[in-house]
Amino acid sequence: MNTLQSAREDETPIVRLVLGTAQLGFPYGVANQKGQPSTEDACGIIQAAFGAGIRIFDTAQAYGESEAVLGRCFRSLGIESQVKVISKLHPDLNCHDPSCLFKSVLASISRLGVDSLYGLMLHRASLLSEWNKGLGQGLAELKKRHLLTFLGVSVYTPKEALDALAINEIDLIQAPFNIFDRRLIFAGVLDLAHQLRKQVFLRSIFLQGLILLPFEKLPKHLSFAREPLARLDAFCREHGLDRKEFAFDYAWQRTKDAPLVMGVESKEQIMENIHLAEVAAQNRLARNAPEGNRNCLEGAIIDAWDSLELAISQKLINPSLWSQ
Repeated sequence: MNTLQSAREDETPIVRLVLGTAQLGFPYGVANQKGQPSTEDACGIIQAAFGAGIRIFDTAQAYGESEAVLGRCFRSLGIESQVKVISKLHPDLNCHDPSCLFKSVLASISRLGVDSLYGLMLHRASLLSEWNKGLGQGLAELKKRHLLTFLGVSVYTPKEALDALAINEIDLIQAPFNIFDRRLIFAGVLDLAHQLRKQVFLRSIFLQGLILLPFEKLPKHLSFAREPLARLDAFCREHGLDRKEFAFDYAWQRTKDAPLVMGVESKEQIMENIHLAEVAAQNRLARNAPEGNRNCLEGAIIDAWDSLELAISQKLINPSLWSQ
């Protein structure tokens, strides 16, 4: 079985950043203020990411125009042979029909303008129950045809993640993780993936932007998040932290060098995320230095957040429930 190589210690920290591109295909996220970027702006985002060292781009067949936009931008920038793209099969695709799988993946490759996919994921973990009923065999055939390098699945819960890791042919998983949703750590998912030499890609670092919203300005349908956001504000004030920097640094420090999938609406946001990664990496190195660094996020603060009891509910950490 192929395994993913982790970043070397001497590599730039930017290798841990993956550009999520849902925003390039349709308006996405509760904090989205600009809607879907124009193709020109999308190319500016991709150029900035690529120029900073980001090589992996995450998309999906169900992300509106995302694959097509990526393909146009890759070709325009002349980088289609240098990028690695992870896409996800459309959740409504007939995954039991080998011809449907084949045509679907070929269509993605064509839209993206690449020779093959770096990774192909199931968009829903519920399909794992069909793995031994022909689905796994069909996906393995695509791998044999060199249409993709790694197989994976997008999951929402630790149980789904553990179920996926138990399948030998699964190389990678994508799962939510943030300062409110720490279930992967407490369930041992990251430790197990490390032991199995499989890769976990982490998404929802800012919980689709909810973590960045002022709690006193939450729209009515998100009022359930007021208390945990207020607690977060109080914690950050107590420790002299910026909320966004804390959310990013917490994910960076607690997740065993797992790549962070982060979507943006603008070139400015991708540059800010790159800066956050550079600072987080410096802080990590500083903590290992003999003198330490007073400006870094200390392990004691992380431990304090881990032990803080919050009003966390499934509704808070599952965006699909926000409209209910």
